[in-house]
Amino acid sequence: MKIDFTQHKLHLVITPLDMRLGFNRLYEIALVYLHIDVKKGRDLVAFVSKNRKIAKIIGYDHKGSILIVRHLDQGRFERLMGAATGPAVKKLTAQELYLYLDGEDIEVKRTHLLKG
Repeated sequence: MKIDFTQHKLHLVITPLDMRLGFNRLYEIALVYLHIDVKKGRDLVAFVSKNRKIAKIIGYDHKGSILIVRHLDQGRFERLMGAATGPAVKKLTAQELYLYLDGEDIEVKRTHLLKG
């Protein structure tokens, strides 16, 4: 099995969840609340724990389900902002997902109109 994040649509759920949940329950949340069917094999969905130290990514390939767990020993996953309306999910590029899973910030508060 080899997972290439660049070959999938990547979604990050910015609302924290209980990470005791397994693949089936996370799949159900993605399908019912976000209308993302990972079993079609096109999407990967990342979820973050309430303490933002654990992330789980679910997906599917031609052989079966995929569940990746990432636990940070130091630091926390960035808290991202979302729109007040609509689903609490953010689409990411593969590079942004790699940075996020390494505990790096992918969004910054802008303090200047022309520069970050």
